[in-house]
Order: sequence, then C-alpha cells, then structure tokens
Amino acid sequence: MTDTQPPPGERHGAGIYEMLWDCRFCGTPKLLGVTHRHCPNCGAAQDPSQRYFPAEEDMVALHDHQYVGADKVCPACQQPNSAANTYCTECGADLATGEIAPSHGQRAVPDTGAAELQQDAGAESVQAGIVSPTTSTPASPPQPVFLGLTRTHLLIGGLIALALVIIGGIVFAITYRRTVQGEVSDMTWERVIEIEAFGPVQGEDWQDAMPSDAYGEDCTERQSGSERVEVGSREVCEDVDQQDGSLERVCH
Repeated sequence: MTDTQPPPGERHGAGIYEMLWDCRFCGTPKLLGVTHRHCPNCGAAQDPSQRYFPAEEDMVALHDHQYVGADKVCPACQQPNSAANTYCTECGADLATGEIAPSHGQRAVPDTGAAELQQDAGAESVQAGIVSPTTSTPASPPQPVFLGLTRTHLLIGGLIALALVIIGGIVFAITYRRTVQGEVSDMTWERVIEIEAFGPVQGEDWQDAMPSDAYGEDCTERQSGSERVEVGSREVCEDVDQQDGSLERVCH
C-alpha cells in the first residue's frame, strides 16, 4: 500500500519493519510479527492471517533481518513456522508431510499367531521324539570305582577344591597389607583463577544504529547522506508484506 505524507520527523524511510498482530485470546494488541511468535501474556500462537501493517508511530525496525521466504504453515497443527525450518516448533511434525515422529515409548505389537505356530511345531517335534514304552535300550556299562568313589564324584570334588583355592587367593589378595614409610622432601602447588569482568565500551555510530541500552550518549548534528530531489516532487513509499511477520518499505 502507499502511505500518505506524515508530519516531518515522524516518517520512516525504506527498510524492513515488523508487522503487527493482536492476540485474540487475551486481547493483547500490537504484538510484533517476527519477535512475538507467541503471545507473551497468555502463550497463544500467532495467527498469520491476523497480521496487519502498523501505523507510522507503531513501526519497529528490524536490523540484520535475514529473509528466507514466506512462513510455512504446519499441516498438523496449523501454526506458522519460518521457511528455514524443517520441523514444526509447536508440535514437531514434518512441515513437508505433516507426519509426527513416534515417541520412544511406542513400539510394534508382536505377531502372536507366528509364536503360536512355533509353539505348536515345537510340541509336535517333542511328541515325535518320545520313545515308545515298548522300545528297550541297552544298559550303560558301570563306571570305574576308585577308593570307593566313582569318576563323577572325583570330578565334582576336584572342582570344589579348585574353587576353594581361587576363593582363598582372592581373599588373600584383598586382605593383604604391607606398611611402607616415606618422607616428603618437597611440595609445590599453583592455583590459577581466571577473572572475567564487564567494562564500558565506547563507540561511535548513527543514532538509529546505537544499542537500546546505551548510556552517556553525546550527539552531534551531521549529514549522513544526500539525494537530489526535484522541486515540488514527493517521495512515495510502498509497504510490502513479506509473509514472514515482516514488511519491506520501498520508497521511490
């Protein structure tokens, strides 16, 4: 749109400025389109369709604003996101497909039918392996006996003795102590403490580029530029909505 000529000293030149929007839940007016993605009072998400151009006295300049394209609307929750985003900052859905990634607690349900088939097959194999009561098996030969003990008894006794030896070695290694005396001949130490302190920073810049929290300013009148204007001509400015919460003012 083309704005009218405001009074001298109140007119903003070409540049990037914030669009405005009003919270329809708590009624907070004149929220900034880029800075306030959510209402700072109630937390409601910004509705892109409710953005509007600010009046001349309400215009807020955007410094170092990187325009990446019009906002993307999330297919899942209908919330606006920056064109540079891949996933929604509100619900986490994919901005291209609207699909929401499953949480860590979700998992696939196992197929119980396959498990039952495996159990049935196992039962059949067990039944097939049962020996008929009428089948006779040859008796195993008797084990040799040494000092009244069979080979199995001797093997078990050897394993027990080996375990006792290992346990005794571990207990000895844990409980063994030896006293050693020494004398400290020298000792040095060093401690380094890094101290970071804030201090005043002096600089010089144009008034509209100074930090908002600067203090001790000393301003002087200087000419920052010049432009040749025909006598009787008027500069016409047009505000263009960039669809990302900002507007660009183009003057010609």
